Amino acid sequence: MAHTILRKNELTNKIKISRSHIENRLNPKSPYYDPTFPRPIKLGNGARSVGFLESDVDRWIEQQIRLSHASSNQE
Repeated sequence: MAHTILRKNELTNKIKISRSHIENRLNPKSPYYDPTFPRPIKLGNGARSVGFLESDVDRWIEQQIRLSHASSNQE
């Protein structure tokens, strides 16, 4: 099974949020923390080189769409 890995720049382009907002979504101490946000994976021995599985990102986007539709249907 082939996996597509998105680097942070590609992720920011795909979901249209800034790199700093991505960091906030990943940081449990941030008020913007999102425990459902896709977790980064290490791409080598160095902790600085990370990526995100596109399939995880796509699932997260679908979840956000469902949540948005559910909340708009309740109004």
